Amino acid sequence: MTDLKREFFELVQTFKESSAETIQDLLQNLNAQAAELEEARKGLEIERSLPKYELTDVKKIFHGTEVTQIRALRDIPEAGVNKNDTGGYVQSRANLGQRGGAWVHPTGIAMDSCIVFDDEQLHTVRSSNINAPQHEH
Repeated sequence: MTDLKREFFELVQTFKESSAETIQDLLQNLNAQAAELEEARKGLEIERSLPKYELTDVKKIFHGTEVTQIRALRDIPEAGVNKNDTGGYVQSRANLGQRGGAWVHPTGIAMDSCIVFDDEQLHTVRSSNINAPQHEH
């Protein structure tokens, strides 16, 4: 084999070896990133399984019905709400679902048979017993 051919062959072998190492390194990095993403997803699932709001001690009477202000126990990004933000008012826990991004904003009141759920955002009064807007997203 001539020197030129030998040098070419050695160069090709070096390239193959370094390419295999590079590919192996990339695969290891991708696997590590996948594991980190899976841990983050699990953490998010756990956080989303926790209650998203609590009833505060702040109460008021609206059209003869006692309603209670809510406070976020975790971030609710779909609603632009941060942990500990206070929201609007509900007559009972049955008026606001714990899942999804649903939220009663500070100007909102959910009462009677009204249920705010999924990713719905309530900024007004919703009740089945008074003359008020009945739906807002």
